[in-house]
This record gives sequence, structure tokens and C-alpha cells, in this order.
Amino acid sequence: MAASIAIKLNAPDTIQIPVLRLNAHPLAKTILRHLLMQTVVDAATNDARFIHACEPHLTREVTDALIEMGFVKSATGWIKPVAKGFLAVFAASQWLADAGLPSEESNSPAAIDHLGTRIWPCKLDSPEITSYLIPIQAQWAEHFFDSDLASQRLPGISGLREELHLGVEAVYFTASNVAIKSPGHLLWYVSSGTERLGSMQVKATSRLREVVKGTPKELFSRFHRLGVYRWKDLLAAAKGNPDAQLTALRFSHTETFSHPLDPERLRTFNVPPPYPGPRPIPFSTFKEIYHHGFHPTP
Repeated sequence: MAASIAIKLNAPDTIQIPVLRLNAHPLAKTILRHLLMQTVVDAATNDARFIHACEPHLTREVTDALIEMGFVKSATGWIKPVAKGFLAVFAASQWLADAGLPSEESNSPAAIDHLGTRIWPCKLDSPEITSYLIPIQAQWAEHFFDSDLASQRLPGISGLREELHLGVEAVYFTASNVAIKSPGHLLWYVSSGTERLGSMQVKATSRLREVVKGTPKELFSRFHRLGVYRWKDLLAAAKGNPDAQLTALRFSHTETFSHPLDPERLRTFNVPPPYPGPRPIPFSTFKEIYHHGFHPTP
């Protein structure tokens, strides 16, 4: 097995991880992050307050993964506080301090992003955090989050980028001129595209971590391991112009909605179709769509 993780309930409100190991498998680090993220999601679902990783023999690769998932070093191992819902920035910092963990003192974008990692799957409740609806064709969505599409592949005919499908972090490229800034939230609308397989629904949400502009060559060189676009796809997005400016959206912590939203439902949130490209939406609307994605109202 590429990564080993053992989980047990140590107390009514604490999940303990006594074993956390990697082997030399090429996807080991990716799978470890996927398992840690799923552990955090499950802990939040079961109303746990803390996750305690107490494996005594951690490698650098494992501690890097823990940090990326919001764990903090303590005297007894690594601690991840668990919350769900939305918290104001000050309340989130105070919540960490009350738990005896370091809190953020700055309101810089980097500090806000770091705080978002520390409290995830809880979200920061701040109008300064941007939100966007991003249309994505089915042929790309299946690699990132759309398990329904991935399952339609014929047995033995793969091509699914497992390192993206299982990964915590990925990159999506766009040629849109819409101004996008991070940190923020992305809502993924899976369009039908040329292959006519898309559900035409908002099916997932991700944290927007970084926005980088550059030429196809610059972006491909920096992000190709995290993106599904091949070189020819990226050049096609630039309409064959190698000097055109494209935008890379680095995102992470993707959550798939149990109740996807179709255009008619989106219309009730004042986000009517069409969706030809990235669309900024108010933070209050993001919150409504997020809640509906997991707990729909009639």
C-alpha cells in the first residue's frame, strides 16, 4: 500500500492517528494527503473537535502533508482542530487561541489563506474573500472531482489522472479576462462541452489559493504536474498564440456536493445562465449555494 494511516476514537471529541506511514510508491504522497483530507471531513461530519496524529516516527514528507492539511506541532504530536460552517476571521483566530493553538495576527492575503487552511473544512466568513462560479468541461472535471464522469470510462481504457483525482491541490487554466483574485472560493459548474457528457450542474467547490498570469509556456512549465491540460490544450486555449496571457488558478481542498445545483436552482440564488466563463458572485451567495449543496431546502 502506498500510504498507511490508522484511525481510532481516543475520546468522545478526538480522533487519534497512531500510524502514519509512506512507502516508495510514486503516488504515496498524493494518497497520504487524500487520506488525511478524508479523515478531516469524516471528523467534521461526526462532530469531533480535534484530530491528534501521534505517530512517533514521522518523515519530512509526512510532516509536510500534515502542515498542508492544517495540523500544528504540539508537545504530544500534531493537532488539527476541527470545525464546520462559517467563522468570521476574528472568531476563527480566537477559536484557535482558545484551543491552545497559534492564531493569525495579520489580515494579509497570505495570513487569511493560512488561517483558512487551519480551520478547514470550516470557511472564513468575510466579504473580502472572493467567490467565483467557474464553468469546466466534463473532459477536465472528471480528472479533478467528478467521480460520476470518471466511472463512465470503459474498463481497461483509462487515462484518468489519478494524481489529480486523489490530490488535494490542482491547477485549472483559463483564457478569460475576468479579474480573479485569491484567496477565495470556486464553484465548479460542469458544462456539457463538446463531448456532451457534462451534467450542467454546480457539483463541487474548492479553495482558490493562488492566481498566476503568464504565457502558455510560463504556466505550463510551472504548473503542468498539477494541471490536466497538455501543452497542445494550453496552446489551444491561447488560440495558438504562444505570447498570449492566460490565467492559472491554483486550488485545493475540493468538496463534492451531495446535492448538485442545476441552472434553475442557481437562478433562485440570482445566478442565472448562461455561464460562458468565470463569474464573480457575492460571498453571501456562495454561502447559500454551499449550504444547499449539502443541505438543500425545498
